[in-house]
Amino acid sequence: MDELAKLAGVTLGTAYQYHAYKMYDFPKHHGKVGQILFWKRSTAEAWARKHKKRSR
Repeated sequence: MDELAKLAGVTLGTAYQYHAYKMYDFPKHHGKVGQILFWKRSTAEAWARKHKKRSR
């Protein structure tokens, strides 16, 4: 449960960050949610490594 919450937080945080910085435009149709979540997770890890440098 904690891991799921962490993943959700990372996903939402990354989504907000990318939307705010206009680095990522959300697709109008959210049909491929799994693919988007996978992309966000891997991107979130890379983004966190680059900018946040926060421990998991």
